[in-house]
Amino acid sequence: MYNERKLQKEGLGEWLVKNVLDTITSYREARNWSIYDLASEAGIKPTTISSWYRKNILPTLPTLEKLCDAFNVSVSEFFSVVESAEREPIVLTHEQATMLEKWSALRPEQRDLIVQLIDTML
Repeated sequence: MYNERKLQKEGLGEWLVKNVLDTITSYREARNWSIYDLASEAGIKPTTISSWYRKNILPTLPTLEKLCDAFNVSVSEFFSVVESAEREPIVLTHEQATMLEKWSALRPEQRDLIVQLIDTML
C-alpha cells in the first residue's frame, strides 16, 4: 500500500489518485462497460469500485491487478497511461495484442525489416 502522508507531502497523492481513477474510467468507457460490468469482469464488488470514486482512494495492488486482467493490459501498461495523463488508453484487438507480443520478441534489425515491408505495402 502506498504511503499516503508521503504522497501528500510531495503533492503527488491527489494527482496519483485522480489519474489512476481517470485511467480506470477511460479503459472502462472504451469498452462501453458500466461499473457493474467492470466489477463482474474483474471479480470484485461494484460497491468497491464506487467507493474509490466516492472516497477518492486508490485500489489495492491485488485489486488493480484484477482490473488490469479484466482490461487485458499489464500493470506497467496501465501505469504508462497514468504517467502520461493526457493520453487516452488504446484498446487493442486480440490480433493486435498478439502482433505486439511478437514484435517485442524481435531483434532491432528484424523490426527494421518489418517496418520496411509494411512501408512497401502501404
